[in-house]
Amino acid sequence: MKGQLKVGKGSGDLDSILGLSAPLTPDLYPINNTHYTWLALIFSIIIGAFLIRLLTGLFTSKHSEP
Repeated sequence: MKGQLKVGKGSGDLDSILGLSAPLTPDLYPINNTHYTWLALIFSIIIGAFLIRLLTGLFTSKHSEP
C-alpha cells in the first residue's frame, strides 16, 4: 500500500504512511548548539528562578497578614 500525492500538474509518491509502513527516508534535524544557545539557556534559568522567588515572596507575604 503506497500513498500518492498530486500537486498542480505533477505528482509524486509519499515515502511512507505513518503507522503502517517504515520510513524510507529518515528525517534528520541537525542540532547546532553554539555558545549563544547555552548562554540563553543559563540566562533563562536564572531569570525563571528569580521570578519564582519573587512571586512566591509576594504571595506568601499577602497571606500572612491578618
